[in-house]
Amino acid sequence: MRELRLHVRDFAGPDRWSWELTGPDVRARHDVRLDVSRPEYEAFLDLAGFVRRHAPPDRRVAREREIVREVGAWIGAEVLGPIGPLLLAAAPAVVRVVVPADVPAARRLLFVPLELAHVRGRPLAVQDVTPVMQVGQETTTAEERSGRPVRVLALFSLPQGSRALNLRRERTALTGLFAEAARSGRAVELRALQYGVSRERLRAVLAEPGGWDIVHVSGHGTAGELLLETDTGRPDRVTAADLAGLLATARRVGLVTLSACWSAALTVREQRRALGIPTASGEAAESHSGGAPDVGGVAGEPAEGDSGRAPDAGGVAGEPAEGDSGRAPDVGVVAGELVARLGCAVLAMRYPVADEFAVALAEGLYRRLVVDGLPLPRALAGALSETAPQHGPALSAATPALFGARAAALRLTPPRHPAGPPAAPHTSGVPPLPDRFVGRVPLMARLSALLAPGSGACGAVLQGMPGAGKTACARELVETHAHAFETVVWFKVPERRESDAGGVLAEFAAGVAGLLEASPGQAGRPLGDGEEFAAALASCLARRRVLLVLDHVDALLGPDGRWRDPRWAQLVEALSGPAGPGRTLLTCRVRPPGAGPPAAHRPGRPAHPRRGAAAGP
Repeated sequence: MRELRLHVRDFAGPDRWSWELTGPDVRARHDVRLDVSRPEYEAFLDLAGFVRRHAPPDRRVAREREIVREVGAWIGAEVLGPIGPLLLAAAPAVVRVVVPADVPAARRLLFVPLELAHVRGRPLAVQDVTPVMQVGQETTTAEERSGRPVRVLALFSLPQGSRALNLRRERTALTGLFAEAARSGRAVELRALQYGVSRERLRAVLAEPGGWDIVHVSGHGTAGELLLETDTGRPDRVTAADLAGLLATARRVGLVTLSACWSAALTVREQRRALGIPTASGEAAESHSGGAPDVGGVAGEPAEGDSGRAPDAGGVAGEPAEGDSGRAPDVGVVAGELVARLGCAVLAMRYPVADEFAVALAEGLYRRLVVDGLPLPRALAGALSETAPQHGPALSAATPALFGARAAALRLTPPRHPAGPPAAPHTSGVPPLPDRFVGRVPLMARLSALLAPGSGACGAVLQGMPGAGKTACARELVETHAHAFETVVWFKVPERRESDAGGVLAEFAAGVAGLLEASPGQAGRPLGDGEEFAAALASCLARRRVLLVLDHVDALLGPDGRWRDPRWAQLVEALSGPAGPGRTLLTCRVRPPGAGPPAAHRPGRPAHPRRGAAAGP
């Protein structure tokens, strides 16, 4: 893959500068002089806002395609000029777009959609020409990995009250991709976090000594901010500086992917400055510009056909309004902050991101980058050319953007793992994932907190009417937390009320026999009386990180609501003792008598402390 450099020279404003192209056997210069009265110039600086203002709702999709095509042709002719054909002739190529470090105002050009420039009637982005936006002359070379596995941390944050996203589909797609890579002998490790992705939880995972090569962040965003969650599942606005501070605790981060709307976009104030529009303090953000939601204002509702990866109206507020000081705009986008603080490669989104496009892009990118071993720019070019025409609006070709000098040469090829993939947690009896699982963010966040090693809770009861989603919640917890346990045992109590409760206990004892330090003569049956068996299992959970799920336990109750076999009462009471590293989840329609895990949660119903929904001690 050839590497070219496109330097910004003699910058006098977003309408006047010069390009200098250098590379192997290539050298050219082009003076850019743009007519600020042209509508294409306005669109060049604020394309998403221009589309929103000029595409009527009744023909939005068709008009968006027309606008993007017209602006792409204009960028190719006026902005790149004779440079464009030279870039295409070098394909496959990575183009370092270099702005001078001593001209802060020139950084505005890092955030314009050069990828949309048409050469021979098509955008450069889908013709294997990949720009990498960087400040200064820094050059990087491919890094040696020294046999280390590629470690991936994927965060999926969807706070309560925010617009629904299909993050679960993205999580399962990436989990399947990296599991397939591990089974084929590649040393890849994935940690996926969803539900209760708070700053504290993220900080603890980032600080793990193994470090993280890739950090993938998926969720809601706006220019300058991302949304994480509080411990209760509510939105937590994380500024670019705060996110960079969190990620700075991780070792060896090579790539941060921000699969969130506007994570590579300017704020509305910065758009206004570039367009020469005053930015009076307190002025409504949307009154002049329809660009990325303002960090200091309210995120706007995307138009029909846009993605939901920007927050709902009223969901994000940030810095106080500032007047126009007349100085160069402070480009405070998330991507720029991460590059400046971490020195890593960043893949961020300029425009709204549709779920289908985000999932397909992430899967295609990581398959090429990690499984096929391609350099990052080539991996993105391949994923984009495959994904943009099928899964996204017309803006898709220019939505993903690479930032940082490291992005031009980054490779993350995992070594072969002759011993096979790392041992996964042992699981027994776990049912398949349900096809759909939506909502329940506060409930899942609280349950996630209870499963944490330091929660002090022995487990939780999931209680609700038939069809409320008790089993689905428990299964989703197993999927997202199995990595934190050495063993997961799932036992489904038979539905029939007339089932022999003693026989069911014998089946359960056989299922957990491998956990118990029993003599050969006792394995596979209840150990002595019920009290002895209960004590042995409770002792196991007090010493080992085991997740035990008892699904539909109220089938073991009689018509009077009492246990039909008293040994079950002894077992549940023993599992409700002082918490060790193990955890127990019970699902039921009617809460069984006895102690039980101290936290009762009702799927589909708001938690209320007077209903016993508070976390246990």
